[in-house]
Amino acid sequence: QGMNDVGCYDSEIATPHIDSLACDGMKFTQWYVASSICTPSRFGLLTGKYPTRSRDGLLSALMFLNDKERGIQKGETIFPALLRKGGYHTALIGKWHLGHGNKGFLPTRHGFNEFIGHTGGCIDFYTMRYGIEPDWYHGEKHVDESGYATDLITDEAVDFLKRQRKSRPFFLHLAYNAPHFGKGYDPGKAQTVNIMQPPPRDMVRVKHIKDPVRRQFAAMVVNLDDGIGRVLKALKANGQERDTLVIFMTDHGGDYEFGGSNKPFRGEKATLFEGGIRVPCLMRWPGRIKAGSKSDAVLSALDLFPTFCGMAGVDV
Repeated sequence: QGMNDVGCYDSEIATPHIDSLACDGMKFTQWYVASSICTPSRFGLLTGKYPTRSRDGLLSALMFLNDKERGIQKGETIFPALLRKGGYHTALIGKWHLGHGNKGFLPTRHGFNEFIGHTGGCIDFYTMRYGIEPDWYHGEKHVDESGYATDLITDEAVDFLKRQRKSRPFFLHLAYNAPHFGKGYDPGKAQTVNIMQPPPRDMVRVKHIKDPVRRQFAAMVVNLDDGIGRVLKALKANGQERDTLVIFMTDHGGDYEFGGSNKPFRGEKATLFEGGIRVPCLMRWPGRIKAGSKSDAVLSALDLFPTFCGMAGVDV
């Protein structure tokens, strides 16, 4: 999801709930990620290290059917593990993409108390499988689910927030897969296929977009925005809003082939031009971050590891 895929960054796609974070918080204009590809970007975010320092050389996206022996290694510390030691209840809901071939790679082995979601880079939004391979977890067990992936992830996030005790701080890594393409399966060719899987009910909401692929992408974005709206509503309903720092960001720039846009920047996903590594980022913390503010400072997702640990009072 690129810079031009969020309403408040001049996109033609309406994202009022995401935009509310800019209205009520701070909009960042020069926010960079560790890589223009999923796996290394997520490694950088969670470890605070450039992916070139990963022990398994995680410089490209882990492929679900091939890279079963690769992933984040034991001893590579992610900040949720330190937050957990500091008394936080930690959860990952959604996409992991840092290893899937054995349980040693799972988020629950690296510092998360809870994990609900998938380990691969993408998933069929309706079967919750990678093609026909199971890849939906509750904890460390595969489970069968039905529905629509973005909605399921939102449901689980809302449930997680309702379950939190006021006496215990929490960290929720809510990692939606949308608006990434889905991973379907072609039985005729007996192989997986990349396919856009927008909710049909949301296609009418983006009928003003003429390009058919961009329109499908946009429908997935507005559905994602609805989900984020539900999460923000749950925070308020639970009395958690003023005590919670909310951050919205993406892991890399948009993919032109599948409808993304990085205007006004050159480049896209899997390139090192601005369009690949400069992404939207918004932060809201009532009473702490001035509403409607903007930062043009050059910042990085790598900065979040020491920032979070410092805020939580845990040693790095």
